[in-house]
Amino acid sequence: MSNDAQQLWQDLSARQLVQGPLTPALQQPWYLRMFLAVTAWLAAQFFLLSVVAIPGTVLFFLSSSQLHQSMVVLGSVLLALAAWISRLQRSVFVHQLAVAAALTGQGLVLVGLALLELPVALALLIALVQVPVFLLVRDTFVRGLCVPVFVIALAYALAGFAVEHEQTLLLQGVLPLLLAVTGWLYLEEARLACWQQWIRPLKRGLTLALWAWLVLQHTELLALGRGGLWAHKPLLLTLVLAGFLGWLLLRKLQQPSERLYGLALGVLVACAGWQIPGVTVTVLLLALAWLQGQRLYWGANLVVLLGMLLLYYYNLEQTLLVKSMILTGLAVLLLGLRFWLLRLPGLNRPEKESADA
Repeated sequence: MSNDAQQLWQDLSARQLVQGPLTPALQQPWYLRMFLAVTAWLAAQFFLLSVVAIPGTVLFFLSSSQLHQSMVVLGSVLLALAAWISRLQRSVFVHQLAVAAALTGQGLVLVGLALLELPVALALLIALVQVPVFLLVRDTFVRGLCVPVFVIALAYALAGFAVEHEQTLLLQGVLPLLLAVTGWLYLEEARLACWQQWIRPLKRGLTLALWAWLVLQHTELLALGRGGLWAHKPLLLTLVLAGFLGWLLLRKLQQPSERLYGLALGVLVACAGWQIPGVTVTVLLLALAWLQGQRLYWGANLVVLLGMLLLYYYNLEQTLLVKSMILTGLAVLLLGLRFWLLRLPGLNRPEKESADA
């Protein structure tokens, strides 16, 4: 509710023209808000492209030999424009204009840097471009996209550096470190509410980065010459899972039967995650999101978990008997996870969406 409406209602109440508190405005349905956002984004994108087309054409004809530098300059101008627009008291169209300017500016800068053939690795340049965009553009959507791009590009660049210096063993700790940081953000988001403009996109972006990592694990894309960066290494992931499970048993589960049940299910998840890529990551994030009452996150992690299981089952070169046994074990795992989540004490509070969900 706007301050003007509240002030008007107070003035009317002082003159005894109205009685009672001001009725809160009804929120639009999510599908209508999504439709308006997509429509505004398309309008802003077309408007931006029509504006960029004029200076872009002029730069192409005036300096066709230096087109790469012109793309970097024009992209930087768009990023600066997006940073300025994002600080305004904006309508839906202006908000989407900032998003369109940020995405278009990033694209121009990255393409220009790629065509310049600089001695620095392209993946490292992609990661470095995300830092000022994340810091300057005050938009949760843009910041949430910068984080996974930064993580994947930086990991790819570090993998090349590790292969060059024969230090590929260190690459096994990248995914467990990401999982530990993301899990900590899931638990501490409410306590860090004063930093919400940074924590929300960081948490969302790290979640997307973990999902992208799991897809790269199953598809083996971008794996050539990376020293097994995307390979499934379950040992450290199991240790991270054990740490969060121990915290959960000590802090959240009070009854001995609940602790025994949680421990048994944790061992079952660890065994499944040792063999199937993605199970440890998605189950841990699902449980933490459920514990915090964040329906959007636990629902999305559940979908990703099912997708990882389907990919594993599809690529499994075993007999039908072995596959049926695996399906039975996974069904027991999912059923046990459901019962365990329902027994978590944090779920007895009234249903209430968190600020992020």
